Amino acid sequence: TKEKLLKQKLVRLKRNRDIAKSCEADTSSGPSRRIKDLFRIQMANEVVACLNPYRKQDCKVARITNTDDFKHLARKLTHFVMVKELKHCSSIEELACNDNVKHKARDFIRKYMNKFGPIYTRSPDD
Repeated sequence: TKEKLLKQKLVRLKRNRDIAKSCEADTSSGPSRRIKDLFRIQMANEVVACLNPYRKQDCKVARITNTDDFKHLARKLTHFVMVKELKHCSSIEELACNDNVKHKARDFIRKYMNKFGPIYTRSPDD
């Protein structure tokens, strides 16, 4: 139901906010760490949304068969997108999860997943 979904979303947002607050002990300065954490959380949500169709039984390309592989891919791709975006930004303040970045991330994930056969298998060096 809608109320249940809204409550779950609120719990996730609060949890993400708590995670962002707990990450402030990093070596980076406070404001830049917060910007990175906010971007990472928003991008993680986008990556998960892009990867969800690959978990379905009727997926034809790179079907993800277990939760561990899904989590591994979500973390790996989120980190990779964040590193790529940081390279393009001249300052951390420019780092933002806007529609352009989301579109590039979706395209990147689609191309990355197309490299695999009908079923995604994690490489042994990952």
